[in-house]
Amino acid sequence: MAISNNDSTDCDDSLIEFVVSTDTATALTNTEQTDEEKLEKFKSLREELDWEDVEERQSFFHKFQHLIVGWKDHLPDLHDLFEREEMDWMLTECVQCETLVSDPVSFVDFVVRTGYKDEPDLDKDNKPVLHRDTPIHKVYDSCFEDQLIPLLFEIYDSFDVNYISSDGITHFQVAIESGCAEVVEQFLDYGHDPDEILDEESGDRPLHLAVTFEHCDVVRVLLENGADPNLTNENGMNVLHTATMMHDDGQELAMIFEMIVDICDEIGDPVQIDALDKHGRTPLQLAVLNRLPEVIDVLLDSGADLSNFVFPSESDFDKSFSACTLKGNGLRLQFAAGALACVERLESRGYTLNRSDAMMIMKSIIDRLLFDTSELLIDETWRDDEDFAKLAKDLKIHPSYTLYDLTRLPAKKPEKPLAYEDYVKLSRAPLLWHFPKGPLNACIVYLCERVSVGFFQRYALEPLMEMMGHEHSMLFCQKVLKNLKNEDLLNVCIAFEEDQVKTNKMKLKYNKVPKQVKSS
Repeated sequence: MAISNNDSTDCDDSLIEFVVSTDTATALTNTEQTDEEKLEKFKSLREELDWEDVEERQSFFHKFQHLIVGWKDHLPDLHDLFEREEMDWMLTECVQCETLVSDPVSFVDFVVRTGYKDEPDLDKDNKPVLHRDTPIHKVYDSCFEDQLIPLLFEIYDSFDVNYISSDGITHFQVAIESGCAEVVEQFLDYGHDPDEILDEESGDRPLHLAVTFEHCDVVRVLLENGADPNLTNENGMNVLHTATMMHDDGQELAMIFEMIVDICDEIGDPVQIDALDKHGRTPLQLAVLNRLPEVIDVLLDSGADLSNFVFPSESDFDKSFSACTLKGNGLRLQFAAGALACVERLESRGYTLNRSDAMMIMKSIIDRLLFDTSELLIDETWRDDEDFAKLAKDLKIHPSYTLYDLTRLPAKKPEKPLAYEDYVKLSRAPLLWHFPKGPLNACIVYLCERVSVGFFQRYALEPLMEMMGHEHSMLFCQKVLKNLKNEDLLNVCIAFEEDQVKTNKMKLKYNKVPKQVKSS
């Protein structure tokens, strides 16, 4: 029985109206029927069905869904009642026409409980036909993906057959990206290549995809079954490079990094910690660029070379900021706190940040805070906004310390000083999305100022002392700096640098003057 693609996706208004207007009172009585009665009813409905009639098919499918409610025993043999293409159509409808399917997970689960299994088509040589769009391909990337794909793999469980969709997506790839570790292992047991290129454009292999979607169990299965952690994609990235591009929770990523390094050491195939991508960047540089302090610790503990480390450029930070998956105002805070946390981790291991890189960070933080004036409350009234205050009291930084405590004047002191990572965690809080825009923007500016002021003061101290001719003590200069905002502190550094450039130019010009002219 052939079913066209249009039949599986077209649910026009007339059909939806027809199905929705069917007698739903009948569905209520289904729960009162015995399982034997349901089976007889189901068989009767199937015998009366003209599958080629689209409206009739939709109506049958609607009744089928209601009939399965509470149906536990005396289940139908779907192999005897339906062609394979018909089962594919119903399973695909679960996600492609939500108006007709109120509970797709329950429907697929029912099919699984009946014991229905898909059987592949065979070609003239008695080999499975691989090119086929299955419901697994259709469900992939839907809002039901996490629940449905594991169930569907209980139906489409011929793991020696790796179906390829018309878009070039394989069942093996879907299993990897969906985190179905047991399914991935079964594919590998049947001899599928753990290093095959799954995306021709990017050159990504199974390990690249597993770390991209942060599926630790899948990463483990791939490595333990021979996947090479040092193979690269089109960008020259190995598995560690790829993992640093997630812009995600640093602690979870650090666990993935630790697992990769440990497993590779156990199996005797160490991952290349300092490998360069096609842009000449190491995983450590990308971890700094994407503001992942916990990952920095793992890489350095695993032997990453800090002696030849080159700090990312301003343009690199700009690109990373633009590509970040974390959007909204929280990203501004995450950038400031995350960048400074990375510097802190590097310096704790002996790295010396030069002044030009420090000023680049300062300038980047300031640039990230350029709000449209219509979106920003210039005065201090944002703290007293009723909606802001209510939500701030619910947003906990520590168990007994909230955003409300932090934003009071003067701020309530926490039991222990806040670390940069506390601000990063705060920047990712889902509750931030519910704050009123104007007060939140003003709050973000305040928090960025607060988290980075120590860094700004540190690099503005020497320039200020130099510009004042060392006529005042360090303590005096520190008191002056405490009264300046971060933008003013940056301007102190810029003014000093410009003065240094002028001085050096004058010295250079003087050194070029002939000696007799100098003496005269």
